[in-house]
Amino acid sequence: MFNDCDDDFRTGEQLLAEWGCANRQERLERAALALREQINEFDAVPEQEDTVEASVRAMMSQLDRLHVEQKNQSLAGSIDDQEVFCSCSDAYRMGAAALNS
Repeated sequence: MFNDCDDDFRTGEQLLAEWGCANRQERLERAALALREQINEFDAVPEQEDTVEASVRAMMSQLDRLHVEQKNQSLAGSIDDQEVFCSCSDAYRMGAAALNS
């Protein structure tokens, strides 16, 4: 189990709804902000692409790499694991939900 906060597990959909995201663009932008914030916590520079969607994809991959390197936990491999709920996994799930909307 990896848990760095006291919050309960929430899906990406639930997390985005908490922010009041009404459409796909708002969902992508909110996910991008969450991903950037978590990547900055690793003292890394978030990857940026030409579109918000492409940036979300790139930052999800980058955050997963950083999380594996520094915490030995794959975010991609535990996206539905209710025992893994940390701020990084929240951001990762938000990105996945935004891309699938």
